[in-house]
Formats: sequence, C-alpha cells, structure tokens
Amino acid sequence: MQIKYNNKLLDHIESIEQPKEVEISRQGKASSDYRRWRQRAIEDVKESRPQRGFTTTLIPERIHKEISIGLGRCQSVEDVKNIFRLVQSVEIEA
Repeated sequence: MQIKYNNKLLDHIESIEQPKEVEISRQGKASSDYRRWRQRAIEDVKESRPQRGFTTTLIPERIHKEISIGLGRCQSVEDVKNIFRLVQSVEIEA
C-alpha cells in the first residue's frame, strides 16, 4: 500500500528553518544518522515489527518528529524510502 503524503506534512517540513551555520555543519554529520535510521526502519518493515525509536542530536527535532510520524504509517520498504526521499528533497531545496 502506497502512503499518500499530504501537503500539510510537506509544508510543515519546509517551514522548519535552521540557522545556516548550524545547517551546514549538521548536514554532513546528520547524513550518516539519516542512513542508519533509514536502514533500521527498512529492517523493521521487512520483519513486520513496529518502528523502533531513533535517538540523535544531529537531526533537527522537528524533522525527527515528522519522520517518526511518517514511519509509523509505513507498511512497505518503498514507503520508508519515500519518507527519507521527502526529507532529503526538502533539505536540498532549503
């Protein structure tokens, strides 16, 4: 089942502003956390487990919350990948 992303989630993620200095320094370090979280979420979906929490200080709190909410709705590996693609596209545009 494909998750349909509403504009509300995208608008909310896009509205999150970070100071440029913080954003630049975190992006490189946070990318490894995004990858680890994505892989863990994929494993959970494949094993039909509830999504486990993921703790990080590198991913902004609001984005972390939105990802967590989105992952709670995922039912397939493709759904998980779409959540992280959405976040990545928003960060690139910022």
